[in-house]
Amino acid sequence: MLVAAIVLITLALVFYSIGVWVERVQRT
Repeated sequence: MLVAAIVLITLALVFYSIGVWVERVQRT
């Protein structure tokens, strides 16, 4: 389903952004 695909992509982007943010915070 298109809706399911959009939700999965959105969640993937959100988790990726959180991972990058956490990594930056830990480095600092």
